[in-house]
Amino acid sequence: MVNFDGIQQIIYGVDDLETCRRFLIDWGLRQASESIFETLDGSQIVIAPLDTPTLPTAIEEGPTLRQLTWRLRARDDLDTLARKRLRLP
Repeated sequence: MVNFDGIQQIIYGVDDLETCRRFLIDWGLRQASESIFETLDGSQIVIAPLDTPTLPTAIEEGPTLRQLTWRLRARDDLDTLARKRLRLP
């Protein structure tokens, strides 16, 4: 069994940075940098303009989630996940 501990980071491609910043601040997130916000448990939300060349590929048109990174409880969980993904005993 793999023990997920929550979300480590979410990256969004957005079309209006200022509106997104205000929204995240209004929701109580701490602004760590111009484009990175943190929740109370340290999870990060990263926002970037839609045309940022380094953004992961979108799954749909317009502003949307670009990448989701899960946090695991321990290194053993990562090893277990890798074995399951590779179908190793």
